[in-house]
Amino acid sequence: MKGQCLTKCGLDVDYEPIEFSDGFVYYLPRNLDGKPHNCIFGEDEGFFNYQDDSVEEFCQKHKERLNISVDSFVEIRGTYGAFEYIDIPMDDQFMDMVREGKLFELKKYVENELKMVTVPHLAHRSDFRWPQDNVLDIELKNATQQQIIGYTWIELPTNQGYQLEYLGKIYELMIRLEDAKKCFELQYECTGEPELKEYVEKLDKSIEEKNLRYPKNNNLSAEKLTRDTTLEILKKTEENVRKYIFGVYDNDVQEIWSRFPHHKKSVDERRQKNEKSLTPLEEKTPIQNLTMGQLSDIMFHSNNQRPSDRNDKCKKCGEKYLKKELIFFQNIKNSKDKIICKNKQCFESQGGLHKNFNEELVLLFQLLTSVRNMLTHAEKEDLKKDQTSWQIRFNSVAGECRLVNYHLEKINTDKQYA
Repeated sequence: MKGQCLTKCGLDVDYEPIEFSDGFVYYLPRNLDGKPHNCIFGEDEGFFNYQDDSVEEFCQKHKERLNISVDSFVEIRGTYGAFEYIDIPMDDQFMDMVREGKLFELKKYVENELKMVTVPHLAHRSDFRWPQDNVLDIELKNATQQQIIGYTWIELPTNQGYQLEYLGKIYELMIRLEDAKKCFELQYECTGEPELKEYVEKLDKSIEEKNLRYPKNNNLSAEKLTRDTTLEILKKTEENVRKYIFGVYDNDVQEIWSRFPHHKKSVDERRQKNEKSLTPLEEKTPIQNLTMGQLSDIMFHSNNQRPSDRNDKCKKCGEKYLKKELIFFQNIKNSKDKIICKNKQCFESQGGLHKNFNEELVLLFQLLTSVRNMLTHAEKEDLKKDQTSWQIRFNSVAGECRLVNYHLEKINTDKQYA
């Protein structure tokens, strides 16, 4: 599928769909001459290796890799462009999820990045987001598993942290060795490290043994979707999320309104406007009037547990917590103060809120909400102009909705919201 590069460098590329055995489709960007597209926004140089007064020279030097104006380049650089979606977990999070057996959840993190922006030359471990301080400042004999995990890297063939390396390693851990091999072969085509070729040869031996024990899976075809069918899929997911939120809050809509009064005000205004309308409308409960964006906001700001970024203690009860240990954290509205405690009961006694929303579902629904807004407001001309980008989004939305619906329909049926 031909279209403009999704990282906004302005070049035309051909997105080659590469299908994996579990139905996931990776779109490898190729230049029109067939070579893998090494986007200038997929490396550090695209952002940092020039002074502000030499932007024009930089763009001129790389004119074969840029087809946008200097002003557009500066704007993309200032906002990181499409890289706002890039969120492959750092290695401590990766290792922790592997230790807990959450390979499927981990794979979805990587897939989300690959579906939104495919940059096969981007090395996560060498760019500006990777911490440089590798000093071990704990005594191993007294360390917890969580602390040790924080200093452990997942082993990758090149250890550069390419997108396809992470995906390949996850497939390998899931014993989908043919898929893992495909990832490392693609990465070798893109970046050419000999370690990747050696790793493929190692996998070939493992695949031969695996095929003697297990049958091969059949490939699945990517689903062809339109804007209308995608919006229908999103609508079903929205209703499942609505039931999920209501269930987590124990069907207490008043608690939702007390925590999110601005959404209550918005719903009341919307209902009053509908009542005055001359066109008969379907009667909805207050919570049914919440928009997809508001539902996403409620989930995100209700789940207030996260790893600590430091060693500290609670200001109220004095209980200590360590860096990377899970704590409850919430900003106090109209104040610079925060409510922070390791103990949930103490946290809530200070006015903090925590509901057990599944973090992966929250992240997925945020992404779906963003795409829903895009689809709703897109003009027909926009859909025709860049069909490649839209088809990628349609396919991504369908896959994420299937995943969210699968989990939520089970949760809502069993009513197991804890």
